[in-house]
Amino acid sequence: MAASTTFSATTIIFGDQLEAKIRRRAVAASFEYRVLDDLTLTLGGGASLGGGLDLRGLRYDFGPGPVGTLGAGYRLLDGDGWEPFLLLGGAFSGSTVPTTRMSDGARERLSALDLRFSVTAGETFLDTLVPYVTLRGFGGPVLWRVGQFDLNGTDKYHFQLGAGLLVTSGIIDAFFEIVPLGERAAVFGGAVAF
Repeated sequence: MAASTTFSATTIIFGDQLEAKIRRRAVAASFEYRVLDDLTLTLGGGASLGGGLDLRGLRYDFGPGPVGTLGAGYRLLDGDGWEPFLLLGGAFSGSTVPTTRMSDGARERLSALDLRFSVTAGETFLDTLVPYVTLRGFGGPVLWRVGQFDLNGTDKYHFQLGAGLLVTSGIIDAFFEIVPLGERAAVFGGAVAF
């Protein structure tokens, strides 16, 4: 079982040229089930806790909304000895938040679906410290109704490149990840194995 907090920022392209800058905060809890020694399934849920969107000089604030995810991971390399570990992952997620235009209080809803694949490589030191790098590719629609217009968009970058550190006791973990390239993010949290 894991819990995390995420701060993210990206650019969404609506239509051909309409760019919106988005910032978002979210919390989530997830449960991971080991199907085989090298294969896991993950189910998670949480809440978007706010953020905002800037579009052509107008600011929209995000209200709270649900977030859900279903994923799987496969360990390709174990990381025995000095060999690094290599993990492959995939996840499908969805979220929805109310938006409020700050100039006049108009309320709408923004929803997003996301299919994401990842490759993560790292090394375990002293059975405790686990630095890693990760590359993710993703895509999916962002749907937003503004007044009488239905806007369909997608992320401008479609990738994340970042690094993190996991500190583990074997039962309790703490982690931090920073993603400076593509869809930017900072994630921190903890996990318990049972």
